[in-house]
Amino acid sequence: MKKLKLYLTSTLATLSLISISLACNSGEECFQKGFKLYNQGKKKEAYQYGVKACEQFNYGKGCFGLGYLYEHGDGVKKDMNKALSYYKKAVSGEENLCKNNDGQACYELGYMYEHGYGVPKDINKANELYKKACSLGYKKGCKQ
Repeated sequence: MKKLKLYLTSTLATLSLISISLACNSGEECFQKGFKLYNQGKKKEAYQYGVKACEQFNYGKGCFGLGYLYEHGDGVKKDMNKALSYYKKAVSGEENLCKNNDGQACYELGYMYEHGYGVPKDINKANELYKKACSLGYKKGCKQ
């Protein structure tokens, strides 16, 4: 009984630390923290931030990042069904932001259309979105 109590106590303490370390107040903040961890080789922690950015905040970049990880088996088991699901969720999130005149979201959505991530490949649609991104002041869109 003592061993079980000790195990449960340490498990709860670990879960509390994970919750504290995953503190972020927006999809962008979660995504940036995860991206930084990913670049440091801490893929499990990065993945957790990506999930939070995507699932809790419906943040397109977070969903796109998860799609990429699953497509390439990078830090997670390769799973094309999960990759496609996350790419589709990313498209939905970016569409909403682009409609509200977020230039970066328009650019990222254009990228998804250009490469067929979560949507059928459509170069014309991609170019329209890049032009919109550029007109909204997002310079990467001007280079396409």
